[in-house]
Amino acid sequence: MDCWGAEVLRIGDTVCLDPNVVLNRTSGFAELILLDAPADRLEAALYKVSHTCTLLENYVLAEPVACAEHCARIVTTAVHATPRSAVVVGAGTMGLFIAHALRRRGISVTLLNRSKACLRFVATFSLEGITLGSLTEPARADLVVLAKTFVSHELLKKGFTIAADQGRVVVFGRIDKAFGNFRGVDVRSLRLSESHRWLTCGGGKQVEIVGSDGLASEDFLSALRLIGSGDSSQSLLDELITGRHLLSELPSVLNAMNSGDDLGKRLIFPTSPSESGILR
Repeated sequence: MDCWGAEVLRIGDTVCLDPNVVLNRTSGFAELILLDAPADRLEAALYKVSHTCTLLENYVLAEPVACAEHCARIVTTAVHATPRSAVVVGAGTMGLFIAHALRRRGISVTLLNRSKACLRFVATFSLEGITLGSLTEPARADLVVLAKTFVSHELLKKGFTIAADQGRVVVFGRIDKAFGNFRGVDVRSLRLSESHRWLTCGGGKQVEIVGSDGLASEDFLSALRLIGSGDSSQSLLDELITGRHLLSELPSVLNAMNSGDDLGKRLIFPTSPSESGILR
């Protein structure tokens, strides 16, 4: 890193960018990225990371780990009792991280997905006590987190079916603008504002619907601490990164990813990993 105008940062520092701080910046798909902001804002946005406790490339996943920490934090606070059981619907990157965040809080977690190929892929990971299951045969749970990329009416109904009486359904995945209301609730606004509402279902069952969107700076700091200490399941971070490519290879990588189901995360390096300072 080259830096001008910020006293606490030095050339050669390795940093992670907090997405909560507003900066002017260029695209990440480049040999160099230009960040432009007053010095105090640059210092607030860029966190120096340790080279000693973990593989540096794992810090690339700091933002999704932070989003998962944020979700787990808000859904386990302001409740009369910590949920004993949780179902996370969606076994992608976010579903995996949310499941691990809930397990760290002492909750029994089942991770569900409709795709058998995805479940087979995830079954090879270090799940640390997380159970895998099919969306067609879900168990009841105190907490249901909908962690698919987009949440449909059908999926939200499924979440309410899975949730136990006095349980919570968390809308983490995005809500399309055309979604409309669900049982009189503007779910898109509820998610973006991270609000909550109690709804009465068939048979008198009461379920709270809760929104989770994004992350706060405290969640980003928590993610950096988890990754740096290894408490975020370093083996999972390693396993999720399924490819490492040079920037010059990006077009062919994107074409390959768009041609079918591509599971895992790919790292793109502006130069070779050793020249980039990211060593395995």
